[in-house]
Amino acid sequence: MDLFSLQEDREKQAEDPQVMAASLHGWNLEELFLWSSHFPASQGIDSRLAIGEGLRIMQLFTSSLGRTLPTLILLITSLMATQGLRADHHEEKDIVGLASENESLKTLVKALKSAGLTDILKLKGPFTVLAPTDEAFSKLPEGTLEGLLQPENRQKLAILLKNHVITAQLKSDDLKPGTRKSIAGKELTITHQTSDDTKDSNLIKINSATVLKADLMTSNGVIHLIDTVLIPKP
Repeated sequence: MDLFSLQEDREKQAEDPQVMAASLHGWNLEELFLWSSHFPASQGIDSRLAIGEGLRIMQLFTSSLGRTLPTLILLITSLMATQGLRADHHEEKDIVGLASENESLKTLVKALKSAGLTDILKLKGPFTVLAPTDEAFSKLPEGTLEGLLQPENRQKLAILLKNHVITAQLKSDDLKPGTRKSIAGKELTITHQTSDDTKDSNLIKINSATVLKADLMTSNGVIHLIDTVLIPKP
């Protein structure tokens, strides 16, 4: 950043109500401006947002302790900026968004779209999705998946997929032995088994399926990858 740009940025920031408030409280604006110049917009850091958050913290400190350690607070604020105060901050993805990015769930995402269930899994939830991997779908009898993906079998496909969804956010620690009901209205039996490879580790089983990877957190629930498609019982 050249001297002219830095001066222009300082003049704009000085007009900000929060920065003006800092001046009235006697805080060192020069230090604020120099600090903010380390986070140019080209790196995705919104320095004005970071300064505003820093001033908010300063106000909390000074309201109870008086004017104290402004340099330390600036350091704390800089850490906050590098950890999350970005102009293009990333929101946590929903179930469909995260599943779409998982290389092991291409078949599931295709099936969800074919069954018209993606809009449901974009709702607030929370949901727990027991997500069969592509390999799990490949274990179905030959021609089964292809038949379910046909338009005339859309309802059957929807029932099958709904049997993998629970209307609650159940992390792996919440998957206690017992039963849970899927949104298809079918009971899912949860059991724990000791792994042959690691005797100290328990495998989580849902019906005949084993949880391969647990706790993929999303904005509206959680996904657990499983190795077998859960066929609804009649």
